[in-house]
Amino acid sequence: MIKSRYELAVTRYLAAKSGIYDDGERSAMLYLAREYFQSEDVHKFVEKIDRELNARPKVEIRNKKTDNDAPVFIAASPKMKKIVELAENVAQSDLNILLTGPTGAGKDQLAKYIHYCSGRKGEFVTVNSAAIPDSMVESELFGYRKGAFTGAEWDNPGLMVEADGGTFYLNEIADAANQLQAKLLEVIENKTIRPLGGGAKKKINIRIIAATNHNLTKRIAENKFRLDLFHRLNVVPIDLPPLSERLEDIPVLVKHFLDHHHIDININGDSKRFDDFCRFLSMQIWTGNVRELRSRLDHLCITSGYNFERMLNIIALGNFGDKDKLQAVLDMAGGSRRKAASILGITEGGVRYRMKKYGIEPDESA
Repeated sequence: MIKSRYELAVTRYLAAKSGIYDDGERSAMLYLAREYFQSEDVHKFVEKIDRELNARPKVEIRNKKTDNDAPVFIAASPKMKKIVELAENVAQSDLNILLTGPTGAGKDQLAKYIHYCSGRKGEFVTVNSAAIPDSMVESELFGYRKGAFTGAEWDNPGLMVEADGGTFYLNEIADAANQLQAKLLEVIENKTIRPLGGGAKKKINIRIIAATNHNLTKRIAENKFRLDLFHRLNVVPIDLPPLSERLEDIPVLVKHFLDHHHIDININGDSKRFDDFCRFLSMQIWTGNVRELRSRLDHLCITSGYNFERMLNIIALGNFGDKDKLQAVLDMAGGSRRKAASILGITEGGVRYRMKKYGIEPDESA
């Protein structure tokens, strides 16, 4: 496996140097090769690729600050910053991308961000692969002519024509029906479609991004997914980690989501309150990842009346129940049992009882 990854990285490097690819694809292949060589400390190739990348124009992304409709992808942890850098570098190529990772990790948002960075003028069209049955694959993807079947009372261009010049985003690709898999492979190879009911073939220019939270290698072994389609989609693999592996992202994600609700996190200029708030959130298990975090914050905003102080109290109370979390409340209150009781919405006696129960020594200076 190590040898094959090394050979693939070398092949990408040599292909980028060959001069037969456009600037976007060359940069994408160089970046993918560099990612592997850097992970294996192959400094010779890293230095060569850096010289190549530095000699090329930097990736230009439209000014997000002046574009209110621009999608953003929030990243603070080193792992996620690396993913964003990769996404920005491959965006302007035509290479197909396969996004993997658990539910709610941000695959949909990253796909939109890649489309935005690509500079493509066409639409970003999302397709739920699991929702298209075999009998409707051609009519949904390629469109149909009036009279092509019972109920076809007008021409329908189809989803791929809608995405022409843009990005065709296939969500839940692991659950695609057999017919859909076969037709996708055909389109990727030929770059043409023919509407149901006749007519000339039409050349299309689409960039495909597919996403799944399933293990496609396992699906292939079970004969539920085509190996040839996997290789066509997996040109640029990007795997998004769960939120538990990038806790550094929580503060910037929280700030971003609260900004949408116009909530000022700097209560009396005390940033420690926000730090405590994020610390409480980091203690929780986010099985739904970023999506669950956003839903939780939306709910907190409503239940608190959009008051950050109340939100902090709700989160502290919700986390209350074990020694570590009680200690966190006491730390936030500077060791004061009275302030801790106020935060938790219980009596000071209740705090004392729980401190004794969990064996937490009081801070006599507080």
